[in-house]
Amino acid sequence: MKNYYWLPFQDNGWHSDTVARMTNRDAILPFSDGTSASRTRLGNSKPAGQWSDIGSGDQLLIGGHGHKYSTEKVTWVLANKNVSWTASQLASAIKLNLANCGQRKIDFHILACFGANNMTPLAKSFGSKLAKELKVRGLRGTLTAYKGATGMMAARGHQTGTSRITALPKFAFGDGASTTGNPTKDAGVIWQLHP
Repeated sequence: MKNYYWLPFQDNGWHSDTVARMTNRDAILPFSDGTSASRTRLGNSKPAGQWSDIGSGDQLLIGGHGHKYSTEKVTWVLANKNVSWTASQLASAIKLNLANCGQRKIDFHILACFGANNMTPLAKSFGSKLAKELKVRGLRGTLTAYKGATGMMAARGHQTGTSRITALPKFAFGDGASTTGNPTKDAGVIWQLHP
């Protein structure tokens, strides 16, 4: 099993965090425009990977920003604008990049705040929407999204709160992301795709 990280767009905050969280056995996939993501603007680098390298049993970890008041999209913060994708757009991009992906079982992870949190009982989480879209496209394996605000940089590996409501006080009162909150690995919700 190997970990592959993907940022569709060069969000400098997520890019620095992704390279910092990777080991030298992991690989980072190119941005959607085809440019290499293996080196950050600060000069840090990790091994570059290709979509064709991903095999059965590998993990694909996708970084992005979840939304406080919506479960419809994830966003990447760029120097001159923000880019947001719906679950359908993200699933289409994954399918396009993974040639013959129906044959491989991949463990997908969406690293985005509130990825597994519903807004209301009727407004399903981004993770559940993405799982549905990946299934429609015939992808196999699992999708994991996380409850609460996903920690980056100093808070990496920890969640702030378990929902939008429990995360709000930390940010509203200036405390910022929790460096001691629930471990991210324990905050996951897993959806089964095609077996």
